[in-house]
Amino acid sequence: MKAPEDAFRQLADGLGKAGLPQHLERLAEQLAYWDSVTGLANRRHFMERLDDACHQADRAGGSLGLLYLDLHRFRQINESQGHECGDRLLAAVAGRFTDVVADDEFIARLGGDEFAVLCESTSRIHLEDAVARYRQSLEPPISLDEGHFSLSLSAGVARFPKDADDAAALFQHASIALNHAKRGGSRTRFFSSAMAEAMRERERLQSRFIEALHHERLTLHFQPQFSLESGELIGAEALCRWHDELLGWVSPAEFVPLAESQGLASILGDWVLESACHQLQRWDQQGTPFPGRLCVNVSAQQMDDSQLASHVQQLATRMRPGLLGLELTESGLIRDPERAVGITRTLCGAGIGMAIDDFGTGYSSLTYLKRFAADTLKIDMSFVHDMLKSSHDHAIVATIIAMAHTLGMQTVAEGVESAEQAAALRALGCSGVQGFHFGRPVDANTFATCWLTQNASIR
Repeated sequence: MKAPEDAFRQLADGLGKAGLPQHLERLAEQLAYWDSVTGLANRRHFMERLDDACHQADRAGGSLGLLYLDLHRFRQINESQGHECGDRLLAAVAGRFTDVVADDEFIARLGGDEFAVLCESTSRIHLEDAVARYRQSLEPPISLDEGHFSLSLSAGVARFPKDADDAAALFQHASIALNHAKRGGSRTRFFSSAMAEAMRERERLQSRFIEALHHERLTLHFQPQFSLESGELIGAEALCRWHDELLGWVSPAEFVPLAESQGLASILGDWVLESACHQLQRWDQQGTPFPGRLCVNVSAQQMDDSQLASHVQQLATRMRPGLLGLELTESGLIRDPERAVGITRTLCGAGIGMAIDDFGTGYSSLTYLKRFAADTLKIDMSFVHDMLKSSHDHAIVATIIAMAHTLGMQTVAEGVESAEQAAALRALGCSGVQGFHFGRPVDANTFATCWLTQNASIR
């Protein structure tokens, strides 16, 4: 379906100037080329202007600069305050930008919270100054009836013909630079060929990961967990691993954030959950039953699923009670605390164990900690790693363990790499441990051979 402005423009072109009143011609042009919210040029107008400017610069041996601007926090404000407030805020931003736009610059709103500026100069200093000018225009809070709003921006910058030889490539490269600025925490990034190569590699990785996910080319490895008191195996954590025939072993630090950014974390999490349950059944069938609890990580995106609790309960009915546990991050729990409270209590009632993963690195609200039906706190490896060298980290670990004891919860320390760390954790009363000192993650068959024997222990 054509956009209303495109349909209007097509009608105007069909009637011709003689058949269309002048005021309707002006209205058609307004709809086709100008943004109704901000009064700035719209995306179509900007792209046509950019294309013409690149052609002229190419013929004359000239150059151009392109600033791609993205507002911080606007989407949260738009969602919390409503779209009417959001539109008024965008109009106010456009007014600020219009007040500082230079004579040799052309500014447009591309859509959403994105703006673009076409500059006649390609001097790096000039372009940096231009970005600073637009950024500084937003420094005073914007006052609306709904309140006072502070905004800032990220910027991607590309230059013609240095970075691209046509308008489409110039726009794409400015967009790539903006993505790097937003991801890397830098407020302004100039395009480089390395960025384009990194983008191609990321797209390649994304394509192959999606294929691996949908064709079950991922595997699970299992890292054992042990009791510090008895030395016995008390469980394991199921960890997703990916070996690609072209890329080799791809780190979870690469493909897990990729899954999250592409909205695939829930699909990946469901696959891990179901595969872990199937593996528990296979170990039983092979005569090597799993003792304790097999823990599976649950993503924040999975916590948004209203069917999560019923899905986990259904999977749990296929195995012996008490075998399955979930590890939930603080960020995932705090995202929608009331929903999380309901889910954790429902699952606890069904006999599903629950641990709060990487405890101490997130929000750590004691108010909600009492309400979540979790029975275990996992101490993040960053604290364990330095607890023997840093009195600060040692105090954090001791506090988490003491708090867990007070609440009747168990503790499992992650990333234990030495006997000295294990001894210090035992002295503090930590319940369990996992880490390279005790066992690395291994595939299902190796795990069964090493640990699923009658007297498997670390002593």
